Amino acid sequence: MAPDLRASEILVEPDSTRGAGFVLVANRRDLLDATRLQLNAAARAYERLLGERPVPADVRLTSDRDSVSVALSIGRRMVAPFRLSLAGSARGGRAMEPPRIALAVAQAVAGAWLSDYVTAAAPKGATAAQISWGGESRLPPWLRAGMLEAVAEGPYHERWLPRLGRARAALPPLASLLAGEGCDSACRLALAAPPGSELSSGRVESMLTEAARRDASVPFEGRQRFVASSYALTLFFARREGPAFMRALITAPLEGRTVENVFESATSFSSQLADIDRQWRVWLATFA
Repeated sequence: MAPDLRASEILVEPDSTRGAGFVLVANRRDLLDATRLQLNAAARAYERLLGERPVPADVRLTSDRDSVSVALSIGRRMVAPFRLSLAGSARGGRAMEPPRIALAVAQAVAGAWLSDYVTAAAPKGATAAQISWGGESRLPPWLRAGMLEAVAEGPYHERWLPRLGRARAALPPLASLLAGEGCDSACRLALAAPPGSELSSGRVESMLTEAARRDASVPFEGRQRFVASSYALTLFFARREGPAFMRALITAPLEGRTVENVFESATSFSSQLADIDRQWRVWLATFA
């Protein structure tokens, strides 16, 4: 279906809408509609993962011909405003602008929601850097990457699990994923990048490009395999053990313990990494 060109016109008066855990204002109807759908999906995913609703977000999108300015606040906390370029839309036409912008906004909101959760869950005495979602965070890279992807659901995720399922025998041992192997310096910078930066925006662009790939049989490698595997492991834990387990995975590192300590409370697998590794691969096989 051809895109509604009138929907991309800049409105004299911005329109607004509400969703599950957010208020959204935009001066383009196509951006408003696409972003509302993406944020609703993210809010539902957050609640499934952690068993509670996210702190309400206020999101304002102001578009001109070249970019979209994003103003975001979570509860009483303001996130630094950022801009998303529309220059890349020439590759996919106007129809690709709203989904790309919506996904980038959802990634920013998801990161802000998770940062807010970590701040509230952190013990007294923890420094701001230690309880951040990026930078020098105590949270292991796989958990940050996996939770962020699991909350900010994107169109590329539906391809990840089948590809991982087919390649499950060749995936590195689970111990190496938990240790952060495969997340190189560029990967860690991308995880710590503030919303709207070149790193975070470029990451969204690369994910959408991956979603458009027709040959889904190509195996994952390097950084991409790390992020996809982290997402899959996060879903595995969430679906097998539920929100209380996921909350414990986050709070344990903040308290100076390891996520391996949390495995002892699991009811569907033992605390041995070898057992978790085996069951995770069996679970991945169901998507192959």
